[in-house]
Amino acid sequence: MPPKLRVHWKKPRYMPVSAQKNTRCQIRYKSIKENGMKDYFMEEDSATIDLTNLWDCTNYTVDIRCAHIGSKFWSEWSTKKMGATEGHGEQEC
Repeated sequence: MPPKLRVHWKKPRYMPVSAQKNTRCQIRYKSIKENGMKDYFMEEDSATIDLTNLWDCTNYTVDIRCAHIGSKFWSEWSTKKMGATEGHGEQEC
């Protein structure tokens, strides 16, 4: 199975209940092997996503922010978290 990184988050506390079902989120991630950040945008009610097409045995930093679909204002960026992908096939990290 190709490497993936599962990201799970809680939506902002101050977001009204009526807005919690209509959110968009931006997930920003970066590997220690690359210089630039990559972004993933989603307009789903899920608070979990699997990032794919990643390097084997690599550490990634991830942060996220969310907004109501009808708003131009975003939450603050979350604190960066680090996670690592596993080896692919028989490769061990």
